[in-house]
Amino acid sequence: MPADRPAASTSGSAGRLVLRGIPRASIASGLRCHRRFQGCSILALNRVCARCASFIAPVRDAEGEIQSVSGLDIFCTIHQPLDLSGTGIKTLQVGDATESFADSRDSDGEHIAGKNGRFSELTGHYAVWKNHPSEAVGFCHYRRYLIPRQLSGWIRSSAHKPYADHGIGGVGNYASGHLITHEAMQAQFSQCDYIGLLEAQLQEVDILLPLSNPLPEGGLLHQYGNAHPVEPFFRMLALLAADDNQMARDAHWFFTSHPHAHWNNLFITRWEIYTEYCEFLFDLLLRLDAQIAPLESVYQNRICAFLSERLMNFWVWKKQLKIAELDWCMTQDIQDAAEGHQRKVRHPRQ
Repeated sequence: MPADRPAASTSGSAGRLVLRGIPRASIASGLRCHRRFQGCSILALNRVCARCASFIAPVRDAEGEIQSVSGLDIFCTIHQPLDLSGTGIKTLQVGDATESFADSRDSDGEHIAGKNGRFSELTGHYAVWKNHPSEAVGFCHYRRYLIPRQLSGWIRSSAHKPYADHGIGGVGNYASGHLITHEAMQAQFSQCDYIGLLEAQLQEVDILLPLSNPLPEGGLLHQYGNAHPVEPFFRMLALLAADDNQMARDAHWFFTSHPHAHWNNLFITRWEIYTEYCEFLFDLLLRLDAQIAPLESVYQNRICAFLSERLMNFWVWKKQLKIAELDWCMTQDIQDAAEGHQRKVRHPRQ
């Protein structure tokens, strides 16, 4: 890490915002100090003030431990019917199919469903943020799922990692994922308390993420440029700089230097953290979306979804969230799935 880069605080700012044990006068002094970071709001503060040592942190109990949560909802984004009965996972339909075949749709309530071609699974994430509050929330994908720690032995003995030897970048981004059939995954999840196991693992951390994979030299920016048209990435950085110069400096360091990444928008977290993340993510991506013309390739037009994978990593790092990594599985070969995405035809919806 560059020597002149400001040190991040040892506690993240996500969660219900409280100032712990700081006199009122010192709080005011600390907020004045923090305003030297251009464009920062209280939601964005995650640095310890050198003058008053105040910081904003998640709600913790009297012993300083992260408070427990109960009531985890996990949503699986799907674009065609999928049987997840017995697992406890809620199906969340995205895309423009006229028939409904899931527990809820990205077009229910307040939504951005018409932007699914550009935002992909994020139209479902937005709908959950606006319409389905809970104490904790998580997301999987019709072909990708997090594995509770208690099932790690099963997945490691029952499935293989098809991309473990593919190097860094490309399909090597999926090196940590196990390939298994949907039927085997569903049967195993149905035999245990899948939701309960994951909820228990969330008790001592801020967020659960899939096992990370190493990045090539040049980091996420280099990796993104090898996989997608790179102009939107620089437009995203410009928007960050316009809002908050310090945020943009941090982003530049992270996207060019951070050595690993968590992929696929698989995560489980507390609702307060999810709300703050969505405020950051959708404010940025909706403004970016307005600047970019549609691309001819259906697959490459998923710009906001691709960028969100990188932004999730940046946001978790910047907030210094306490994470736990989990094994994960895919139920479809990623190369076959990419070809399927390119064959899809989407139509605008209101």
